Amino acid sequence: MRTSRAPASRSSEASHSAASLSPSEAEGRSIAQSRSRRSRSQGSSRPGRAGAALVSGSAIGANGRDRDLKLGPRAADLKLMHADKDTRRRAPRELAVQAMGVLGAAGGGLAVATALLPPPAEGSEASILIAGVVAGLIGAVLLLRRPTLSDPLLGVLTLVGTALVTISTHEGGVIGGAADNQMLYLWIVLYAFYFLSLRGALLQTAIVGGAYAWLLSTQEVTSNQATTQWLVTMTTLLVVGFVVARLRGNIYRMVEELSERAYKDPLTGLLNRSALKDRVAAERAQAVRDGIPLSVLAIDIDGFKELNDSLGHARGDEVLEEVAAALVLSTRSHDVVARIGGDEFAVLLPGATEAAGRAVAEGVRREVGRALRRENDGITVSVGVATGQNPMPSFEDLLRKADLAMYAGKRAGGNRVSAQTR
Repeated sequence: MRTSRAPASRSSEASHSAASLSPSEAEGRSIAQSRSRRSRSQGSSRPGRAGAALVSGSAIGANGRDRDLKLGPRAADLKLMHADKDTRRRAPRELAVQAMGVLGAAGGGLAVATALLPPPAEGSEASILIAGVVAGLIGAVLLLRRPTLSDPLLGVLTLVGTALVTISTHEGGVIGGAADNQMLYLWIVLYAFYFLSLRGALLQTAIVGGAYAWLLSTQEVTSNQATTQWLVTMTTLLVVGFVVARLRGNIYRMVEELSERAYKDPLTGLLNRSALKDRVAAERAQAVRDGIPLSVLAIDIDGFKELNDSLGHARGDEVLEEVAAALVLSTRSHDVVARIGGDEFAVLLPGATEAAGRAVAEGVRREVGRALRRENDGITVSVGVATGQNPMPSFEDLLRKADLAMYAGKRAGGNRVSAQTR
């Protein structure tokens, strides 16, 4: 166990940090400090960048395989979390393929049944059977194989469905068994408006309108009757299609909101414990594959209970928000920052050695002190660091070690960084 106490004065702390920086790091600090001064002069309410937390990539590890550890501010982006956005994109695509399969199998079965059952078709029953078999085969392949299809290919299959419905309806005739197959156009339009883009759905509906107009032109009806029938049918299809599209948009929006609520801490906007666990699995697996270290920071606000008791929970919530902002500012863009409960936070540092993790932790401690010094609350944090490498311990073990180190620092007086590697 090793702990580092905060320096007694800001000047000694700054001189010590400056002496330990390489020329490139000193330049990075100068840039960060100038940006911080410029931000304050412009009246920005955001805390300045923790310039002393700039760490060279060479501190990470050997062979140049480890990631660059230069720190910089960034905003937590939930949509990038564990490829959640990609997952949400794939799910509708898979559902679209399955739905296409169901429609193909059901439509094919109906076409075959109407061809075999009385009354006989006015045209070629063989054509109706072929259309039904083709639709059924497409549906069976999609349901059994469940291939990954692009939007353009789904659009092509929708066009094929329109063609098969048109053929079977035309060959069935006005009084044939397949005469009412034109109702299957509703399937086409509903599918298009739910699974395709609005432009694609309108294009499919226009093609359906053209096919239906051609069907009416081949039937023994007057032009006025055909026009009225076409207008009523197509208006109905469009209205139903737009209603489905609106419902789809509302559903996707609610799913997105629920997903964010499930992974987002409502007070600080950071990831919550559940989201942290999801991210850990992917980061730990990559660290094992690449043979790189993985560090975890456990962070706890010193004297938070006393602050709540003396200044009230409203001020306590403000402190939590300010600490969260300081954590975001003092960590890298690909680090994982989470609030795991109460006044406890955790940071996952992919590719960070113990030395690099301690440097990040010191940057976090200093940034929190700078961010909250203006409120004169005397708020500080204790940070525990734990690092693992092959054989990589579980995240629970790393977090437990980081917690033990953090509480050891709190017992020693708080406002310090402690590391435990065993």
